[in-house]
Amino acid sequence: MLLIDPTLEGTNIVFRKSMEKFSSPGNTRLEIARTSAPVKLQLNRPFIAILNDLGIRHRTFLKLQEDALNTLMKILFEEEKAASFLLSRTPSSLFPYKELSGSGIYLTTEPYFRSLLLALHRHYGEKLKSKANIPVDPSQGRNMLGVLDETGILNYGEVFIQCTKDISKGETTKDTIIIKGEVVVTKNPCLLPGDVRKFIAVDVPELHHVVDCIVFPSRGLRPHPNEMAGLY
Repeated sequence: MLLIDPTLEGTNIVFRKSMEKFSSPGNTRLEIARTSAPVKLQLNRPFIAILNDLGIRHRTFLKLQEDALNTLMKILFEEEKAASFLLSRTPSSLFPYKELSGSGIYLTTEPYFRSLLLALHRHYGEKLKSKANIPVDPSQGRNMLGVLDETGILNYGEVFIQCTKDISKGETTKDTIIIKGEVVVTKNPCLLPGDVRKFIAVDVPELHHVVDCIVFPSRGLRPHPNEMAGLY
């Protein structure tokens, strides 16, 4: 995991000793597998079971499930809901759904878009039924990459989170929000109650260049991701 450091000059890259897994003779190339971006969060059966064991009542998950089912029904009949759902569940560059809907093309009745809505309705309805994949509102939760606080400012039990407000485009933008207060963090997959932890999200000006990632502290006896992994 590499993190952009505005204090580094040129194209320099600094690796920690723990990041060296093996040596490679000759010329090596740096290949990027994935970059940070705003990603939706959804619950699943293991995570729901753990939260339930930790004291979250059944009614909370039933309410979220009911909201998800209502959304799946509304996308078949309401233009605004259909446009928003298509925009969030398909590549944003595919069609300008909201512009098409505003120009007089009815997404809920036009044959192609109607078939697309029905396919998405069937797909996410089946995931909701078989895996309890309940979507979480982007303002309440995100799926993020975890990185280390290289500045050493964060204390044990603190994290820094800055995320993109508009998640529909699927890319990081300058319009961001910094989360403050108590947050719940888990890993994927989560199997044990210890995989779910509470932290305090704080604002650190020195980390404002990090977006759509959760920054864990470098202080403490053990790294928090290591604790959540159940390693000894």
